[in-house]
Amino acid sequence: MGFCYAKHLNGRNPIVLPINLIILKKNLFYPNINQSFILILILCLVSIPASIPIILVSLFPDFIKTNPEFISIGVLLSYLITFLWTIWIAKRKINKRGQNILIKKEPIPLYFYFLLVIITLCLGILIEPLSELIPMPEEFAKIFEDLIRPDIFSFLTVVIAAPILEEVLFRSIIFEGFLKNYSPWKSIIWSAIIFGTAHLNPWQMIGGIFIGILIAWIYFRTDSIIPGIVIHFTNNFIGFLLFTYSDGRSLSKFLTSISNSFMVYFTSIFLLISILYWINKKLKTT
Repeated sequence: MGFCYAKHLNGRNPIVLPINLIILKKNLFYPNINQSFILILILCLVSIPASIPIILVSLFPDFIKTNPEFISIGVLLSYLITFLWTIWIAKRKINKRGQNILIKKEPIPLYFYFLLVIITLCLGILIEPLSELIPMPEEFAKIFEDLIRPDIFSFLTVVIAAPILEEVLFRSIIFEGFLKNYSPWKSIIWSAIIFGTAHLNPWQMIGGIFIGILIAWIYFRTDSIIPGIVIHFTNNFIGFLLFTYSDGRSLSKFLTSISNSFMVYFTSIFLLISILYWINKKLKTT
């Protein structure tokens, strides 16, 4: 049987594959685009039985009135079960193909993380007006208020668990699979679309796509999952603070209320472009 090198499309280590497999089977590595959408469907289906803790708690409204933190505990347990179960399913499929989940953690200078925080804030400011083009119905706003509360368990769900588990699923599994099947930019765009779609509502989907593009590009350039977790953590932490402690005001509205709106948006665009340009140039030389 003949062999040839199937180059890892992100320019990293080549992979030796039998020629007949390369010819006969396109998208050899798991997951490809179609398989990723199926994986998101599995995520949704798994969330149904995983929601049992929330359902059980909600059966006792009088108890919830005096102990509202139990709703947050139910949401945290439901979230953990949903993502860990889905990651386990994906891991089994990957292992059956003789692949491995790679949790890449290449060393990154500390100042790099400070820059990531800045560009995350800038991108968030610029995205929010786009997200607000679709008004959120009061019914949906009430659901978010009930599920995201100002307590430690909601904090653990939104700010700690989500950045870690979502980066493992969407970057270490889905995006890494794409990089082995497609060109880098096709992988970045499609992984961001899938990441946004997985939020299952238009208000988070728009922001999810833009943040997904940024995180995937940073993951591709740094070969590490840690920067993505930092970006995800920063985005969710700011969102959590604003949602729970500022009457639901967005970051852009909060800043424009204390400063000139033109300066807020101009500064955000300038910093975002400048830092991304510097990061791109810096990573080319390392």
